[in-house]
Amino acid sequence: MGVWVGKASGQPSPGQTGLSSAAPLLFSVFEKLPRLSRIHNVDSDESWKKPAPDGLKYFAPSRAQQNQLAANALDIEFPADDALFLLGDIARRGVVLRARNGVRPLIWMVNGVPLPSDPWKRTARWKPSEPGFYDITVLDKNADASHRQVTIRANAPQRSTISQVSISSVKNRP
Repeated sequence: MGVWVGKASGQPSPGQTGLSSAAPLLFSVFEKLPRLSRIHNVDSDESWKKPAPDGLKYFAPSRAQQNQLAANALDIEFPADDALFLLGDIARRGVVLRARNGVRPLIWMVNGVPLPSDPWKRTARWKPSEPGFYDITVLDKNADASHRQVTIRANAPQRSTISQVSISSVKNRP
């Protein structure tokens, strides 16, 4: 039995890890299952009552550790979330992606596809080839992730030209 806590596309969910989200859910499922010893007469040594090995124990970080983790959390510094770029403006030079914090090496991905970049640098250059909506992700050594969504347009949106219309009312006088 396994538990996946993430997006259906296979991408991780920000702030969700196997240890903090999937493991407690998995253990909860196992607690609800009937005991094998009652069904199949398995050896009654009751070894299942012994404490879990160290590798399977759940350790919650202290409040101070949580604050430190949040302060040093991996984040995408540029581009901003929901940024809009014109393809003509960035076609030649691309977009510089910049991360702060996190533990190197870093892996940059665009729509789930790894972007060729130097994993030891906090920057990468991405050259989109066509307009569209893109999800930019950076992963660090600890599998922490940060996401940004950007839009690339072929050209600037057209301003609607509204002609001024004057409405005059004529009162009929008797």
